[in-house]
Amino acid sequence: MASIFTDSWENIGRSLEPPGPRDSNTDELAHTEEKTDTTANSSTDAFAASNEMDRIPVMPMRKAAALSFTLMGAAFLNTLSVQAMVIAMPSIGKDLKIPESRYQWIISSYSLTFGCFLLLWGKIGDIYGKRLVFLLGGIWVALSSLGTAFCRTEISFVVLRAISGLGAAANVPAAIGILGTTIPPGRVKSYSFAMYSAGAPLGAVCGILVGGLMTQYATWKSIFYLVSAVCMAVTIIAYFIIPIPPPKEKGSSKLTVDWIGAFLITSCFVLLIVALSQGNSEPQGWKTAYVIALLVICVLLFVAFVYWQRWLENKTEREPLMRLSIWKHRGFTMSMIVSGFFWASFNNYMVYSTFFYQDYLSLSPIATTLRFVPTGVAGVLMTIISGYLLSRVSGQYILLVGIFCTSLASILMAIPIAPTTTYWAYGFPAMILAVMGADTVYPCLSLYTTSRMLMKDQSLAGGIFNTVGQLGRAIGLALVTAVDVSVRHSGGNGLGGPKPEENDHNGMEKWVMLGAFRTTQWVNSGFAIVAWVVVLAGLRRIGKVGAAKVLVEKSTA
Repeated sequence: MASIFTDSWENIGRSLEPPGPRDSNTDELAHTEEKTDTTANSSTDAFAASNEMDRIPVMPMRKAAALSFTLMGAAFLNTLSVQAMVIAMPSIGKDLKIPESRYQWIISSYSLTFGCFLLLWGKIGDIYGKRLVFLLGGIWVALSSLGTAFCRTEISFVVLRAISGLGAAANVPAAIGILGTTIPPGRVKSYSFAMYSAGAPLGAVCGILVGGLMTQYATWKSIFYLVSAVCMAVTIIAYFIIPIPPPKEKGSSKLTVDWIGAFLITSCFVLLIVALSQGNSEPQGWKTAYVIALLVICVLLFVAFVYWQRWLENKTEREPLMRLSIWKHRGFTMSMIVSGFFWASFNNYMVYSTFFYQDYLSLSPIATTLRFVPTGVAGVLMTIISGYLLSRVSGQYILLVGIFCTSLASILMAIPIAPTTTYWAYGFPAMILAVMGADTVYPCLSLYTTSRMLMKDQSLAGGIFNTVGQLGRAIGLALVTAVDVSVRHSGGNGLGGPKPEENDHNGMEKWVMLGAFRTTQWVNSGFAIVAWVVVLAGLRRIGKVGAAKVLVEKSTA
């Protein structure tokens, strides 16, 4: 199956090859050497990164496809594991006797460690080897997932899911780093990043399928048996597919992990996500004393981290966990803002669409699952299209169209269409539009992010990119949940459609729920619109991010 896919991918790449290999960005590159003093370091790094990547040996399309397909397993299994829990959550809670007030930790325990340790694992991968970290992360996830299947208590389940998230946090940045350092800029790299990027939306769809099928026809434990087996298979294949990196040159400087910086920023992220998770579930909400305390400590830790990183970078020769000078590069900073807002929009669209079908329409897990199947088919098609466009069309245009599609998907779920209307009239096009956005925005932004970073920081680039995405999801979900809770507590709004009679308690409950869901989808659309405006104003000169010569735009663009 994989060989058929790689053959077809290679043929597509050849058939679409235009005559004349010269790219317009090669000429543009000559006009980008003038830099302002305030952004000299960041711009020089971006230019150096471009030159470094040009020296990477050419990789044949077939070999690159096999590598991308294998690494895609990391993104695929990560989202599959999370989405399957959304469907299986009631069954797990009932079996392990978990109170409904703590259901969120069935999902949050994994997401907490995954999002908080991406930066650290990214740096470890750059220092000790991306291939090694990817393989160890795969074994880690396989064993912890297998252990989760044998859990009989709430505590053991939450702990093992958190441990599994640690392993996944090692896999994802390492995978992006491997792609960034083994494939030179050009069309092959564009298709490789597009293929890898398909893993997340495909994993989300398959996670809903697996969660629905296993919950209805087997048991939730079967989900973890499957995840463990697939993860181990991916790890074994990766051992043979991922190239062994060349040995480091003698006399090269030995880098070490900034453990103080890692502690500060990881602790900051942990406290932030815990506070965001608990802020909407406590009786007093965001006024709860310990939630406020967590947020205050989080801010203090972040300030300490920034000060520590600045001191290491400017006053010492030690390597910081993350060089703050990269944020002086306007394009890099704008792309991270776009990533945060976009994933807040897309993630909340998927979450609240699931709630709409399961809670409001009271559909079975299987019926809900079937409504997400079109996103898998569309995801495969968009992988091919994105790979073709990345080296031929300006990244700004790709981002503008992709973000607009995701915004439109939320709008279709927010406008007052009667819930009894057939799924094919609004639900189906919304699903297609959402995945069109995800499968164009992710490869474009991830490829652009890695092109801004030096070769020695490619895994860190993957860690930064995914950390910002995770923070966008967490903060976005907290804000949308607060809106949801507010609408319900206020007794609903006009978005719920015609108001039923007061004595129709079931009808009133449904009316309030529909109004809340539609309001959240309007907020999701707003997140996407903010990202769209940032792309329009701040990413005007990013050029063709998949071109053989990466355009190093001026930081004042």
